[in-house]
Amino acid sequence: MKRLCVRKKTLQKQKIIIKNTKWRFSSLTFLVLVIFILGQYSCINDLFVSSAEKKILSLMNEYGYEAKEILADILNNSESVEEKRWAVVGLTEIGEKESLLQSLDNAIPSIKVGILDNLPRFEDKSLVPHIMERLSDPDDEVKLAAAEALGKMGNQEGYDMAVGFLNDNRISIRESAVDALVGIGNSKALPEIKALLESDEYDVVDKAI
Repeated sequence: MKRLCVRKKTLQKQKIIIKNTKWRFSSLTFLVLVIFILGQYSCINDLFVSSAEKKILSLMNEYGYEAKEILADILNNSESVEEKRWAVVGLTEIGEKESLLQSLDNAIPSIKVGILDNLPRFEDKSLVPHIMERLSDPDDEVKLAAAEALGKMGNQEGYDMAVGFLNDNRISIRESAVDALVGIGNSKALPEIKALLESDEYDVVDKAI
């Protein structure tokens, strides 16, 4: 009887050891799996970071505000539109508005739009005259970007121009006008946007929402 009891206890201990070992192995496997997934996610995430973004962020990390001349050179002379866009972001982040203003005259429309989108972040009323000059830009997307920037800075003229573009015969411009009004965030624009919501122009309505 004693031997049977000892055997039973021994078997029970072995079962507990095996159970604990399985738990340890499953926990270890789970941990390895989590690390693997996180590693894969990191690699996948890196794929979505463009080389232009990496370049600009690297310059900012290395030089800080001193990177302004390099960023300005990229903005004015790079053949890559993507690099130019990230240079605008970089110059905004380090607070270098002068370089952005100097580029407004000669930049291509999409870069002008990017600059105008970022200028309100400086919260500097002295920028208003420079932005107002873009209201007469030959490109309507630039005009709307200027209108939105002015509206965000509390300028009535920018709001009025954005409202005026709601009646443009080009649907893409009407969509951009809605974007501008939503970006301005002025509650006075609600009747105009409501009118669009009640219209049959579904693409514009989607933008308004």
